[in-house]
Amino acid sequence: MEARLSLPRKTLENLVVAQARTLFMVDQSAEVQPNMGEVEDLARNLLDSQLTQWKDEKFINEDKGQISTQLNYKGGNLTINSKKVALPWEEQEDPAPDASAPAAKKQTSAGK
Repeated sequence: MEARLSLPRKTLENLVVAQARTLFMVDQSAEVQPNMGEVEDLARNLLDSQLTQWKDEKFINEDKGQISTQLNYKGGNLTINSKKVALPWEEQEDPAPDASAPAAKKQTSAGK
């Protein structure tokens, strides 16, 4: 299965800002109302940061204000812009620290 996505950055920004407005809407009778200008600026800054990270990692391309990417799922493998992406069941968890290790060190130190 292959999918290609391309949309204007401004369209994505408008969507993100509208979603942020919805999230921060409060009852009009509330004493303290959020500053929607600040909410919108925050949403734009967060989007810009995320898009920059994805561009740096080569998951998306941006050209003349157009954002694009390509997804491919074949043979149990997912790639985004030809980069292999680990699926949730393929990701390795960090091993849990050995709970007895700090105690063992303390006992050794105490015995000296």
